[in-house]
Amino acid sequence: MAGSAASISVVSGEPQSAPINTAFGKPLVAKVIDMNGLPVSGVTVTFLPQGQRATGSFAGGVNTAVTDVNGNATSATFTAGGTDGNYLVAASAGTVGPVNFRLSNSLPGPYTPGSSNSNGMDHSEGTTRDSPGRCKHPRRRSCGTGSDLRHALQLWRRRRR
Repeated sequence: MAGSAASISVVSGEPQSAPINTAFGKPLVAKVIDMNGLPVSGVTVTFLPQGQRATGSFAGGVNTAVTDVNGNATSATFTAGGTDGNYLVAASAGTVGPVNFRLSNSLPGPYTPGSSNSNGMDHSEGTTRDSPGRCKHPRRRSCGTGSDLRHALQLWRRRRR
């Protein structure tokens, strides 16, 4: 029979990155064990974002999870905030811990031909794509050509003015 919580460790969910305002692909999973290395079930683990500029939030504001029979506590879906950058999410089980998950909020990347970025948008300008490889940009005949980089640079310069 397992005793009380003695240590907490990261199982999965770090490091990972997500575009701003987008859910991360994997939940944060922490494991709680006793002093004999046995998993401890029924322990509440609290996940707290530590970023000052870049940060994120848990679905429904739920930042706690209870360990299962394997000692694993799985967080609610975590979504990147609206500011890019790196930060930590600390997980602790009462007075045990914390252990840190390394996360990063990124700016939406450039469009890759034949695929759609995570938010289904093209050129970060709010134009939607109805299927991979078909561009619906109002002033262009095609996407995914060598001119995309020039086009992205023009958009970036326009936004900085």
